[in-house]
Amino acid sequence: TDINAPTDSARYIVEAAPAQPCNVSIKNPDALASSIKSSKSNTSDRLGGPISVAETSLNNLISVYPNPNHGSFTVIASEAKQSQIKIYNTLGELVYQTSVKEKKTEIKIPEIKQGIYQLQVVSENGITNKKIIINH
Repeated sequence: TDINAPTDSARYIVEAAPAQPCNVSIKNPDALASSIKSSKSNTSDRLGGPISVAETSLNNLISVYPNPNHGSFTVIASEAKQSQIKIYNTLGELVYQTSVKEKKTEIKIPEIKQGIYQLQVVSENGITNKKIIINH
């Protein structure tokens, strides 16, 4: 330190020496990779690319009309070759089930009670749920 340094500006030289040398453990890092720190401070494992799951929305592939209805409605599964259609009440009880091989299916359940139901379509593409409303 210079005790006689001018008050309008000061110049200092700082040297830092690590107690132990720090070794680089990652060569050619990926800019989009996520780091997972290990117990050592100078090492980490890298996971390549963004961490995510490609997800296709199956809800857009299923149509139900008319909704609300009186127990008679049409289900269109645009991508399904073979599927199961299940209808559950608000208690989670299965009230109707059928297997279909067509993309367009007419469902008629005249004895179904008025209320809100979950229509589930199970196909090779996955499982899709739609809310349907039955009014009498």
